[in-house]
Amino acid sequence: MKNSLICLMLVLAISILTSGCAVESTTLSQVVVEQRDHEFIITASGDIIATESIEVRVPDTVRTQYSIAWMVPEFSKVEEGEIVVRFDDLDIRNLVNDSQLDIIEQQSSIDSFLRGSANEKSQIVHNSMRVDGETDIAESYEDVDLSFFSKHEQIDQLGDLEYLRMQGSFYDWQDETHQRRSDAELGNLEAQKKTREDELNKNKLVLENMTITSPADGTYVYASNWWGEQVRTGSNVWPGMQVGMIPIRGKVEARLYVLEIDALGLEVDQLVRLRLHSDLSQEFTGRITKLSNIASTKDRVSPTKYFTVNVTFDSVDPDLMRVGSSIDAKIVTGELDDALLVPQQAVHHDVESSYVFVVTDGVAERRDVEVGHRSPTLIQIVGGLSAGESISLVKPATPSA
Repeated sequence: MKNSLICLMLVLAISILTSGCAVESTTLSQVVVEQRDHEFIITASGDIIATESIEVRVPDTVRTQYSIAWMVPEFSKVEEGEIVVRFDDLDIRNLVNDSQLDIIEQQSSIDSFLRGSANEKSQIVHNSMRVDGETDIAESYEDVDLSFFSKHEQIDQLGDLEYLRMQGSFYDWQDETHQRRSDAELGNLEAQKKTREDELNKNKLVLENMTITSPADGTYVYASNWWGEQVRTGSNVWPGMQVGMIPIRGKVEARLYVLEIDALGLEVDQLVRLRLHSDLSQEFTGRITKLSNIASTKDRVSPTKYFTVNVTFDSVDPDLMRVGSSIDAKIVTGELDDALLVPQQAVHHDVESSYVFVVTDGVAERRDVEVGHRSPTLIQIVGGLSAGESISLVKPATPSA
């Protein structure tokens, strides 16, 4: 019994080892290589944008930030002179009121200072005249015979005279410097008032520019900021910043977004077939005229990256092709006749070459190939394979030793 069990285990082990030396075709997903005509297509979507337009910008009369309180709905028909943007003026009106109150207070300070300065000047003049009179009286006693006075009286008399002369000099100095000090302080107060007046005039000028009017008849289209986000109600804008545009009729092109992972083979001048969502029954054609160098996100929310593709239409229907209209597109990156095409996952690569695994009589064998045109799903084989051969869609496991 024990010997029988050992023999059974050996048989099983040998069968497992021998099965690892070859890969049967039944264990591999295969595809037969065939010659066929093919177009390499990349799907994309986007919209119509203006190539020529009249810009609508924030007035640059005053350097200040504006907040948009209202905008005419996008793609609205507008006439020249019609208001298309209104700014929030509540904060500016509060600033105007504050500036007016500051100016009143500043003028009150100036008037109070002038009254105080006049009183100070009057007091200096009065004190100077009083000291001059007392000095004249004291000097008149210098001609009197001092023998009539005691030594203490003489000393007191001389000290009083010297003190009066010093007082006189002090009041003369005050009189001389008072005007300079008064002019300096008055200049400072008037400068502060001038600053408040400049602020008031600036804010009044801002209030005069709280609306933007359309520069021409046409369709109003919102502009976008540096992040590609549309300027809309609630946006903060600055003088000179574009907030909208009036596209010139018929001057349009397509702007398409191609996923970064699908962009293999994109080149300028490739054929593009386009259909507008507003009329899917019509197909338009065009050519790629511009291709972004790097993929980027459409906005700051989604991390998905796209290549931006600009397409010029072969013919323009101005009534149908309006700025902002959505578009679906197919970009033809290559056209092949009688080509050998294989799925992308069937071709493997190393440092030196590209290769496939050809399945013959149930055995997968590596073979180097030369590749041509590529897409995210298919690869053209231009050498190393023949029509009718079968290749594995997956890389076989390495046979056991």
